[in-house]
Amino acid sequence: MVGVRWGVRALGVVSTVVLARLLIPEDFGLVALATAYIAIVNGVTAIPMGNALIRFRDADDDMYNTAFTLSAVRGACLSILIVASAVPVAALMNEPRLETVIYVLALKPLLEGLQNPRFVDFDKELEFSRPAMLLIGVRVVQVIVTIVAAVVFRSYWALIIGGLVAPVFRVPLTYLLRPYLPGFSLKEVRRLFSFSGWLTAQGVLVSFNKQTDKFIFGALLDTKMVGVFHLGRELVFLPSRELIQPLTRALYPGFTIFADDIAKLRANTLEATAIVAAVTIPLGIGLSLVAEEFVLLLLGSNWTDVIPIVQIVTPFAAIFQITALLDAVVMALAKTRLMFYRACFQFILRSALVLLGIFYFGFMGGIYGWVLFIVIFLLYRMFEFSKILKTTFLSPITATWRTLVSSLAMTGAVLAVSEMISISPEDITSAALLLVSKTAVGAIVFASVHFLTWINASRPSGIESRLLALSPKFGYNLPKRNISS
Repeated sequence: MVGVRWGVRALGVVSTVVLARLLIPEDFGLVALATAYIAIVNGVTAIPMGNALIRFRDADDDMYNTAFTLSAVRGACLSILIVASAVPVAALMNEPRLETVIYVLALKPLLEGLQNPRFVDFDKELEFSRPAMLLIGVRVVQVIVTIVAAVVFRSYWALIIGGLVAPVFRVPLTYLLRPYLPGFSLKEVRRLFSFSGWLTAQGVLVSFNKQTDKFIFGALLDTKMVGVFHLGRELVFLPSRELIQPLTRALYPGFTIFADDIAKLRANTLEATAIVAAVTIPLGIGLSLVAEEFVLLLLGSNWTDVIPIVQIVTPFAAIFQITALLDAVVMALAKTRLMFYRACFQFILRSALVLLGIFYFGFMGGIYGWVLFIVIFLLYRMFEFSKILKTTFLSPITATWRTLVSSLAMTGAVLAVSEMISISPEDITSAALLLVSKTAVGAIVFASVHFLTWINASRPSGIESRLLALSPKFGYNLPKRNISS
């Protein structure tokens, strides 16, 4: 799943690079506002049926039919609501073009509401090959159609068409890969909501957390800066999103198996945390160190405002991932109300800091407000992490100490390369040379230090031992863990 998600993200990067050169920041900003609004409305009414169906191992036809009924009715009502509210939203943002964009994108929740609820059985059975095939197949089609549309129209309509392509192809394929004839039923509503009620409330706030920033930037600044912020945010989470989402998806049903054994849950969570950190932290810090060359080379000079966002925010966003598996643990333990409380705190803190930052210091003030939020919220999540797993407050850091040390060494080496190679990143050839040099040196130094610290620490469970165990020729056996520690 991780490999496929990275393949999908690679396709996304190619698409973004091409679209960034064919379109302008205002195009991205306009569609970002529309999709943000629809995502908020979608999140306000979201019912996490998939997680509930995974949790109930004995789910029968009545439960699946209830899930389908709720999803289909919700999707239809949501589309009607979005269409009805298009005019006032466009007026609020002072962007007349937004009205038509919202009308067209209102089809998306209608289509998504018809998705096959039985498709979640693949996750429940820990069978990820077919979902992976679906994911990458739909993404390939979406990228091709979006790029072709951008070449033909040279406007924001390419992004709109691309946004609708995914559900048009994905929904029928879920039935093809997992045959199921849906029926209408409401027999299991109470049981489904007994698990998903708190997740539903939490999903509302998560939607606001993800999208409110765009409206704040749009209301206080302009559509162009919304586009800059949107693309900058995509790059910030580029190193982590495509690892965290599939890993959480795979670990959650696995965690439910031994949810009653806190020692095993703690041991596996901490090992998985170390593995996540070994990938996301160096990628995040590395992207920050090559941000200028990366943006100028791949996106072009129209997007130079994105550079400071990537340089400043990406390292903090990467380190934040040491608590990335918290949601999988909380859901496995059926303590979903904690996710709601956390989402409340996140929404209030994030909105306040970004709003105050923009109001007093402009665009970059909002970015620094975002960074301050990440730091404070990380401490909050570490506290929750320690309470849930009955471990120490610093356990996510102690589990990832080798990665943190290796990343520090990598940073020093890359900065040294920058000092030694004095070339102008405005020149494409020079930018490419500097990007390759920094990346190669950083990768070699990080991998070397990480491996040496693993040897020095007596080869504990972690990414090295897992990779060696996957290869029969090494004959490597995973070390036994002291799960009582």
